[in-house]
Amino acid sequence: MGFFDMLKVGLKVITKMTITHLIVQFVEEQLNALIKRQIINNCVKMVIFVIAVLINRFTLFGQASIVVASVLIVALLLHSIIFAIPKLIRLFLTLKRYKVFPLIPMLFDGVSASEIVTHYICSWGSLAMAIKDKYDKTIGEWLPTADGLADALIKYVGLRALIFAVSLGAYFVLFNVFARPLILSAGFDGAGLRVYALPFSMAIDFLFNTRITQWVL
Repeated sequence: MGFFDMLKVGLKVITKMTITHLIVQFVEEQLNALIKRQIINNCVKMVIFVIAVLINRFTLFGQASIVVASVLIVALLLHSIIFAIPKLIRLFLTLKRYKVFPLIPMLFDGVSASEIVTHYICSWGSLAMAIKDKYDKTIGEWLPTADGLADALIKYVGLRALIFAVSLGAYFVLFNVFARPLILSAGFDGAGLRVYALPFSMAIDFLFNTRITQWVL
């Protein structure tokens, strides 16, 4: 191999490493943006929940207080369901695509966990992941593989799990401080862990004249 051939190969390798690094960095920025958005979203939900409880507890809107509080609580529940359903569908389709039913076979089919996670996150519509998914076959030589993004993906999944755990813990704390006294005063002191679902079931029952609370209890 001549000098110019070696130089050409060297430049190609350097270029590939540089582009790969930039793409990985861009993907990490996109994932961090999703994390920040989730944190803000969860904080807003917590604030709205507390406001709804306080409105009902102190009748800030007079006789309409329970209506306002119920609307806010049901809206929170619907928001969570509406945004959760598409993710569950995408998760199902991703697992179906890689035939991961159950999860164990992926260890024997040459499919890495990072590849599955990459495809799942890509299905959310993330710009960086969409670019990778679209052009991976044509210019895959210049793009990082799913395994190359493993560190960023593991960090992202770990942070999402942490956010979920912290948010769940925050809900329990806020519930016990603001909502539990109101629930207990209504005579639901024997509900146990089901008491945490009562604000939502009671709000639905009030607005739509259902009997979900009886089923919860």
